[in-house]
Amino acid sequence: MTVATQTPPQPTITGVPVSAPAPDLARALLERQLWVLGQLAEGGLEIARAIERRATSDESPDAVLDAASLAYARVSRAVRMTILLQSKLIADLQTLEVKGAQAAAQANSLNGTQRVCREHDQKRRIGRTVARIAWADDQDLNRAQRLGREAVERLEEDELYGDILNRPFSEIIAQICEDMGLEPDWPKLADEAWAKADLNTGVAAAPLAAVMAKSAQARPPPPSKGVAQFTPQAASP
Repeated sequence: MTVATQTPPQPTITGVPVSAPAPDLARALLERQLWVLGQLAEGGLEIARAIERRATSDESPDAVLDAASLAYARVSRAVRMTILLQSKLIADLQTLEVKGAQAAAQANSLNGTQRVCREHDQKRRIGRTVARIAWADDQDLNRAQRLGREAVERLEEDELYGDILNRPFSEIIAQICEDMGLEPDWPKLADEAWAKADLNTGVAAAPLAAVMAKSAQARPPPPSKGVAQFTPQAASP
């Protein structure tokens, strides 16, 4: 007989697992401590009021009044200390929130910087590819370099090409070459790394995909494996 084992529930602090990220755990702990201090302050205030009512009663003897005054002073001091602790915890919580906001802003800034760098590299890569296409067209180096620079300028100034980091590379090449009046040699470009990557992931631009589909159709089918081939034998005399 197999006895099913149950995983013990994970300990939490005000609903936040103890394995949560440090900022979330710290925030939950501070909020819990503030709640506890609030309960203590309310309880101490109620006790102080009860002592005050008893001390101001006309029926209370002097000994009771003295004891009540001492107890009231102690409870009052405890309530004041509790309020001071609450203020400190609130300041700590505010500091934690500010640090969290600063960290988030720094992360966003870093992500933004990294994205700008990636976009810059992608535009230069596209420009170099366009220059190679132009060079293959008429072997004019000056024209190829000029068209490569023009391609980069179009990407920087024209929003028509959208988010170049999230579009297939071959799709951008097809669009920008059409806009610039270039006719890429897609069968030759199919051997480049970016073309192979787009083909392997199934996102290749239509001209590139059509070239590869046509090439696949023209390729003879491989021989069947595991099937014996019949070869006629000459008849014995």
